[in-house]
Amino acid sequence: CGVGKYGNQTGATLESACQTCPSNTNSSVGTSTPADCFCSLGYTGIGGTNCSACEPGTYKSVDGSAFCTLCPIGKYSTSHGGTQESTCGDCPTGKSTQTEGATIVSQCDQCVAGFFGTECIPC
Repeated sequence: CGVGKYGNQTGATLESACQTCPSNTNSSVGTSTPADCFCSLGYTGIGGTNCSACEPGTYKSVDGSAFCTLCPIGKYSTSHGGTQESTCGDCPTGKSTQTEGATIVSQCDQCVAGFFGTECIPC
């Protein structure tokens, strides 16, 4: 079977004998069971049968069951299912986050070097 499909019928030669992997999953050519399907980019889970979108503040840029990666300090993301670090937007000029995985711009509440005050204005 082709990419994104699996087939467990012995001797089957037609693509129509293949079944599509579950939602939000993919597979390699020649996959034979749904358990061999794996989570797509932006989705995480165990095996290829129950993959859920990465939460805001995270992204996943590889296929498989890996955990979603937290947006780095100084960035945030409001999106579900992010597939690249670029999903994480920069905090406003002069501001940063205290921790990784910020989910809203209001978490950009720390002034970076050279900025001060509640509005993080330049020194």
